[in-house]
Amino acid sequence: MEFVQALDPNSLVLLQSGIAFICSPFVSPSYNLPISLFGIYALNYTETYEPLRALSGFIGASILFDIIWLFNNSPAVLIKILLIINWFLKVPTFLSLVLSLKQRGDQFGSTLPGPREFGGQAQTVWTMPTPSGLGAYTAAGGDGGPENGHSKPLPTAPSPAPAAPTMPHSPTPQHHQSQPAVAAPLPGTFTI
Repeated sequence: MEFVQALDPNSLVLLQSGIAFICSPFVSPSYNLPISLFGIYALNYTETYEPLRALSGFIGASILFDIIWLFNNSPAVLIKILLIINWFLKVPTFLSLVLSLKQRGDQFGSTLPGPREFGGQAQTVWTMPTPSGLGAYTAAGGDGGPENGHSKPLPTAPSPAPAAPTMPHSPTPQHHQSQPAVAAPLPGTFTI
């Protein structure tokens, strides 16, 4: 897997685009050229991970589709050789894209193991900060809690103020502003 990290996905996709373009006027899979052209776009689009995720899925699926296509069709010998070369380029391209997604922190890329995790040595990428330092996951993999000898007293919350004494209920005088008196309509008349 170390050699996959050294590969440039841009160069691999550009090479696949050239091979797919050469094969396009002949009997060849019709999906290879659009996928590789989308790959050029997706690798240069850096605002989100969605195009790169889609490209990884397309290339992964086309690896299987190429095998099916080669068994069901019989292209010319030169085109068949170019298609097999293109197929062999898709495997490291797919792995390189997945590792690139993993390095960028994408969840799709983090589902597959990285090169350092095959020996059982996973790295801590992020630790959760806590205000008092209790219960934080450390890079060594331990817990900084009191059960491990890292006891710090918890901060105590201030006690609430005592409630004010209540007095027996007595009606309080209410001060209203005087409102102008409105004359009631006369009986039998309508007002608008």
